[in-house]
Formats: sequence, structure tokens, C-alpha cells
Amino acid sequence: MLSILLVTTHRCNLRCKYCYESVSHGGADMTVEDARSAFVWTERLAELRKDDEILFMWFGGEPFAVGMQRIGEMLKIQKEVFVRSAIKVRNVVQTNLTLWDDELIPIIQKSFDNSISVSLDFNPQFRVFQNGQPSNGLVLGNVAKLKAAGVRVGLIGTLTRADIGHERDVYAFYKEINCPFRLNRAHESENTARAGVEFMSVAEFDEFVIDMFRMLVSDNPPRAPFINYYDVVNALRNDVRQGCRLSPEDGINFTIEPGGVISDWCRFGEALGSYRNLESCTDFCVKGWCMEQPESCAACNYLNVLCNGACEYEKDKSCEESNCGFRTERTRRQLDFVRQHLDSFGIRHCLSSSVGGGEP
Repeated sequence: MLSILLVTTHRCNLRCKYCYESVSHGGADMTVEDARSAFVWTERLAELRKDDEILFMWFGGEPFAVGMQRIGEMLKIQKEVFVRSAIKVRNVVQTNLTLWDDELIPIIQKSFDNSISVSLDFNPQFRVFQNGQPSNGLVLGNVAKLKAAGVRVGLIGTLTRADIGHERDVYAFYKEINCPFRLNRAHESENTARAGVEFMSVAEFDEFVIDMFRMLVSDNPPRAPFINYYDVVNALRNDVRQGCRLSPEDGINFTIEPGGVISDWCRFGEALGSYRNLESCTDFCVKGWCMEQPESCAACNYLNVLCNGACEYEKDKSCEESNCGFRTERTRRQLDFVRQHLDSFGIRHCLSSSVGGGEP
């Protein structure tokens, strides 16, 4: 499968204090001409690689900052490009959901499989507008509109050290909204150093997540739909023992940006090539992917779902330095907690001793 992070614009109407991408506060939008070039280029690459599916993850900046008219035009072009192709095309989107438009619901229902991913934190002090006002109230109202229209809403929350000690409040916050949610941690970068944000360490994030696991398994139904937990459960029950996203089995992943730029996954602005040049598909196909898998990743047998806790940029950085900070005792503790919970109910999984389990 080909996975494409499709950046519709670098612009964003929020000024999240933990945002590490300085380019997302301004910059270019993707033109309709570039959208056509990008889709043609991607189709050609998928054909050369013999991929049967392409997943476009619409992103930004804030992807809807280009306006619903531009989004509609891009989707129309996508349909025209792939109309005769046997390749399956799927679209997903991650948005801050602050830019409401009457066309949003029809577009999500028709072109995004009636599903949307929304960034929403428990702590409102970091996801703010340019004037410093929090965005949570507006986002919660728009989430309610989507749910009333039958749209499936998933939430992504970002944690900082300010959340430590509020585990029960975080759990209750997302349980009340009643949408599947995933938690990641904000990470430190040059762009956030001046923001005064205190970041969770890997160990602190691990402890926070495990506390959330404890609350979930001891809660009476309906429980909070905490994706971090259920991802591990599904992986254990389906024997998903794969490498990180750099492994060949995970397919190729890269970013398509405004202006013809092809860049590394979540490394905006570092051009690897141009989708305006159709011949460059051959180079990408031959190379497989420009980033080679570190030896430390090749030797890693942890479940892929446990390689989490931050964005792809930080995970890649960790792997490049061969520290594998997301494949350490932290992941083993999360794995062991879920294993023990499944074992207590006699639920078989890929690491059960009765099915030839053992250490991952």
C-alpha cells in the first residue's frame, strides 16, 4: 500500500504552543494544477510498484484552511485521475475542526468514508487561536454537529507535563465525548523551545498511558474508547508482530506538499524530488524509499502498534540515532499490562503460552 501525507496548505489558523512546525503558520496552498500533478504522479508510482491501494491522509497546516471549494476541486481531480484505475483510493483527514462550512459534512460523508479525525486536547491552554483564546469550546460544538449528522469522529489528544496528575480527568473528558480517541505526547523541538511548554518524558508518557489502561479495564461499560489500548489488544489477538513503519511490509510513506515538493514523512520542506516530474517515479520505485531501515529496527520484534507516543518525526529521529526510544522497556510495560489483562479473562493471543507464545 502507498501512504501519502497530502499537505493541502502550510497555513494554520491556530497557534498551538507545542507545534513544532514553524512553516505551518503561513506559506503556500496547493493549487489545483499541483493537485492534478500530485495525483497523476502518485498513480504512476503505485502502478510501477504494483500497489493495489493508496491512502491519502489530508493534512496541513490546517487542511481545510484552503476552503471547502478548493477541497472539492481537489477531490474532483482525484476522481478524474483514478477513474479508470484498478487501484483502490481512500481518503482520511486530520483537522482542528475550527473552520466550519456547510459543505463540510457532505464532503466528509461522500469522500472521506463518513469519518474524520479531530485534534482535541483535555487541557485547553495549548491549542489556541492567534489571539491566545482557547479553541476547545468551538471544537466541541463542531464535534457535536458531526455526531448528530452521523459522521464517525475520532479524536487525537496531545499530552504535556501539565496533564500529569490529571489522568482521571483526562479519562472522564474523553469518555463523556464518547468518540474513539488516541493520546500522543508533545515533543520538544527548536520551534517549541520558546513556548514555555513542559514536555512529558517517554517514561512519564508510559506511566500516564498505563494509568489510563487501568482506569479503562476497571471501568463499568460503556468504557472510554481509548484507541491506544484497543490497538494493542487487536495486535495481540491477530498476531501482528511487525517492524516499525520503516519496514518494507508497511509500504512506502512520504509527504506531498504545495509547490511540487515530495518530502520525507512529517519532514516538511526537505525536498526529495518533485511530483511535477513524472519520470522521478522510476527513481522512487527503484529505491523503494529513500530512508533505509536502521539495523536496530531490523532486529526489533516489538509490535508495531507499540511504537507510539509521539509524531512520526520524533519516532524517525529516534530510529535514525539508533536509540530506538520507542522500542524499550516502556513498550514492554504497556504490552505486559495488556497481556495480563487478556490472560485474566482466558483470552488467547499471539503471545499466549498455549499458542507457542513467548517474548516478542
